Amino acid sequence: MTDFQKEMITKYGKDKICTDGTHGLNSYDFNLYSVLVVDEHKNGIPVAFCFSNRSSEDVFKIYFSAIKNTVGKIETTTFMTNDAPAFYNAWSYVMGTVKNVLLCAWHVTRNWHQN
Repeated sequence: MTDFQKEMITKYGKDKICTDGTHGLNSYDFNLYSVLVVDEHKNGIPVAFCFSNRSSEDVFKIYFSAIKNTVGKIETTTFMTNDAPAFYNAWSYVMGTVKNVLLCAWHVTRNWHQN
């Protein structure tokens, strides 16, 4: 995590943390997981990344613990994620529970059309 990313997560992470995973980017079957914060202009700022060939709550606990070890505990008001409970479960285990948990609109729309 760069100094800029540390500054941004410390400054904006109290309001909102967003997480997402990107799958199938290459033939090696690695996933890219991102944590973003939102600034006062509503711009998303990526503050942490994780590459893994696994997608599990245990992987996310390690990922979020690395963030906590770098910048301390992030007590955010809102946590936005996809529809997989592993992200929030890991976050609440490492950082504590969050008042508001939102689902990403893209995932809600996709699931609505699939079901």
